[in-house]
Amino acid sequence: MWLFNRLIPPESDSDHLADYKFKCPEVAQLPSYTAPPHLNFWRSFPFRDLPDKPVPKLNIDKLTTEIDMAREFMTIDQSVRATTVLTELSEGVDALQAVPLPAMISKNSGSMFKHGKVVTDTVASWIKKGILSGPFTIQPLNGFRANQMLAIEQKDKVRIIMNLSHPERGSFNDNVLDMRSEKVYMTTAKHFGFSILECGANSVLWKFDLSDAYKILPCKQEDLRL
Repeated sequence: MWLFNRLIPPESDSDHLADYKFKCPEVAQLPSYTAPPHLNFWRSFPFRDLPDKPVPKLNIDKLTTEIDMAREFMTIDQSVRATTVLTELSEGVDALQAVPLPAMISKNSGSMFKHGKVVTDTVASWIKKGILSGPFTIQPLNGFRANQMLAIEQKDKVRIIMNLSHPERGSFNDNVLDMRSEKVYMTTAKHFGFSILECGANSVLWKFDLSDAYKILPCKQEDLRL
């Protein structure tokens, strides 16, 4: 910018997300997302109340049947993991918290306001899918914790992240029981390359991905406030 002796204007949502297709076009768009909207705004916004029990986003009966059919071919470790998955889907996943955390309301990152239109549209779509509950005019549960949220700009979308490491030394993640939390490690490019060589010529590579993988896992009712 020093070549032309002028400032380059900051990029807006439309610069990076010109082709973004809104999932909830019925929800009104605001000129600014830094201030609370007028009450009329919420009339077009979807609503979902808190569930009274864990609600998995898949067919547990069908999954149970598939697991039972494959059980005899599983190792002991695989069988235990399969049973754990079924239990967590029906009863909720344990938050593995060491001590009860106090109530908290954290301020969202500025990136959430910068991408307010897309963030709002995404939140509304998650409510429609049954992934989220709300919106609520008052705290829906005793000891409710409103965790900080971030908006990460990617090539063709804005990814919403719940910052469970905030605040420092008082966060959800700080309070997780490490000894009960299974560690997952990512392979390296080097080891992946060795695996390809071991498979040999004419082998087929494939990648399995599941949309909203973490969001289909319900939490325990007693952990909803977290």
